[in-house]
Amino acid sequence: MQHGVVKKTALYDFHVAHGGKMVDFAEWSMPVQYSDLSIAASHLHTRSVSLSLSPSLSVCLFDTIDHNILITRLSSWFGIHGSVLNCLKR
Repeated sequence: MQHGVVKKTALYDFHVAHGGKMVDFAEWSMPVQYSDLSIAASHLHTRSVSLSLSPSLSVCLFDTIDHNILITRLSSWFGIHGSVLNCLKR
């Protein structure tokens, strides 16, 4: 790994398009805040979304043995598509 090179996640363009303030974190460019939300509102939104998704993702990931079922669930249940979903495909 070259020093100073920051990697981008598959969701980088999504975050930027939605006003994400990107910062370097452990060699990755990550969003810390969105332009339409205060820091406190951004924190509360993230907590509420992650807490509401946790049980569903748990069922989706850990109640699935068949990889094709997992991919289908991520797409239909959570709307994950494109390069993010392609990263998970075998």
